[in-house]
Amino acid sequence: MSNELKACPICQKDNMVIHSEPSKDKSITWHRILHPPETPCGISLIHEDRNKLIDAWNSRPAEPKEQASGDWWCPNCKEALDPSRVTYQERCDTCGHGVDWVELVTEPNCEEGK
Repeated sequence: MSNELKACPICQKDNMVIHSEPSKDKSITWHRILHPPETPCGISLIHEDRNKLIDAWNSRPAEPKEQASGDWWCPNCKEALDPSRVTYQERCDTCGHGVDWVELVTEPNCEEGK
């Protein structure tokens, strides 16, 4: 089995790592898939069996569901944000303010002069 992990289903970054840590009483070792600390996305998956954890992570569909067209908007910074700059708590990674999803509205094409 390969230890290669699929990209994050939320932010699409492919820098996922596996962190292993024994329980306080040392009776079990927990394995967690997560991003390195410098990545603001808060997704993680934990299991006691490393192989089952990797299988579960990699068994999901390769492509995420299509997301509606739009942008994350920070009303405090007054700017559209790349999804990688929005935390799992839907906050701006710069100022910490809550962000909003703004749907892209398209108007029908109009010919000039009509």
